[in-house]
Amino acid sequence: MKKTIKLTTYAVVALALTFMACKKKKNQPTPETPAVIQNLPEVITTLRIYIWDSITNIAITGSPFSFKDPDGINGTQIGTFLNNGTDSVITLTSNTTYKTRVVILDETKNPTDSTSNIVAGAESDQHMFFYNGDPTNNATNNGNTIIKSGYPNYSVKLNGSNIRLRYTDVDINTTTTRNIGLNTYLKTSTSTTGTKYPFITTLRHQPGVKDGTYAPGETDIEINFKIKVN
Repeated sequence: MKKTIKLTTYAVVALALTFMACKKKKNQPTPETPAVIQNLPEVITTLRIYIWDSITNIAITGSPFSFKDPDGINGTQIGTFLNNGTDSVITLTSNTTYKTRVVILDETKNPTDSTSNIVAGAESDQHMFFYNGDPTNNATNNGNTIIKSGYPNYSVKLNGSNIRLRYTDVDINTTTTRNIGLNTYLKTSTSTTGTKYPFITTLRHQPGVKDGTYAPGETDIEINFKIKVN
């Protein structure tokens, strides 16, 4: 009888230890689920457009044309065109071909971060500039006329004008190479003194969905410049 009780006691103790071990294991902290990395829109405090004659390489009067917002384009402060607002209007000469380059900066960082380098490099397959809308779809292009479709040299005729713009840069996607639009050629025709044409400069952020059209993704920045031809 004593032997039976003793064995039973051992069994109860063993069972209790097993239960405690299982309970402890069950309640052990589990590794945290890895955080999802979000591909957030770029912070842009300054956008500049540099324009120079493609033959003489001389910058035009007023270049660069700049828009600045100290806390970022989508921040709470109101951004402004520099030089008392005159940077909003780009004046070109008739029958001339120009080169252009867009530079975008994040000055909330120290030192200043050249977001242009990111857009032109590691994230070039996630970004594309559009001018006055979508160069691939005339129906949603605010009246722009497609001069040449297809990659890598998209061209558009800015709506209502004789100004032609051609993309000259491409992204890093080797399978479906797309343009970026940081660098372009601008070609003017006849003079239209007094007329200011819209030159809406939009950077679209399109991670994983960039297909050369405007619709996918979201807007990092959009600035409403104007162009006139003397």
